[in-house]
Amino acid sequence: GGGGGGAGAGAGAAGGVGGASAALLSTAAAAGADAAVPRDVAVVEAVLKSMRVPDYDPRVVPALVEIYHRRAATVLERARRIAVNSGRDTLRDDDVALAVRLEDMASPAETVRGHVGANNTALRALARVNRLPLKPVPPVAAGVRLPQSKDQLTADNFVFFPVAASSG
Repeated sequence: GGGGGGAGAGAGAAGGVGGASAALLSTAAAAGADAAVPRDVAVVEAVLKSMRVPDYDPRVVPALVEIYHRRAATVLERARRIAVNSGRDTLRDDDVALAVRLEDMASPAETVRGHVGANNTALRALARVNRLPLKPVPPVAAGVRLPQSKDQLTADNFVFFPVAASSG
């Protein structure tokens, strides 16, 4: 496995952890307690191990811990704004769940077909646009192909200095 040396254990796990996540956390807690490794580092190392990543650069773990902290901070800030907009000062689990869903929807990776939780609205819009037929390509002629004159930006369609009408 890789090395440690990441951020502190400040941003621990949230409540309501699922089965697979709970198993990872218990494995990470056991590793962190024995080796005096920060809990977040132990969690990231447990995730890498569970994904069968045998070898990685030691800088990977601190980078993933940093991403983990940023994501958690972003989600919690969004959840706080949701709670404030709902007229509450305290966070509830549904605020955090909604914040996670909103963050997932805002992620650029979510518009890629095949991703977990892919943004179906974007996929439907893409399918609608892709159904439109392309304009026919004109037959090949000698020289450079230019758009029709009405679509060219070289046509004189403006006047810099209007010519005053002479009253004569």
